[in-house]
Amino acid sequence: MLSQALQARLDDLLAAWRYHDDLRKTRTSIARLASSRSRLDRVRNEIHRLRRGLHPEPGEVEDALASTYCESLGETVFLFAADVDWQVSAERFRCLCGQLVNAPRHSEAPS
Repeated sequence: MLSQALQARLDDLLAAWRYHDDLRKTRTSIARLASSRSRLDRVRNEIHRLRRGLHPEPGEVEDALASTYCESLGETVFLFAADVDWQVSAERFRCLCGQLVNAPRHSEAPS
């Protein structure tokens, strides 16, 4: 089952794809076609980021720096190097929901 956030963006992707495909079949300006393609690429990249953060493939899980539960999305999210918010500090991540979250701390094993 897809998360609500992913499902909503998937609907946007399909709409952008259909719109761009319809434009390609008509005589439209290059500028309008380029704008449509840019929108399609933006939504596609957002879908990829959401899919990777919510349902990473096995090889992608290995690249995750941390995972945490996001109350806004109601799901566990995987956090990657691209999610680090360097403007605040290297120990904060930008969650898929847009909120800054502290890097999860791992307690040391007792010796």
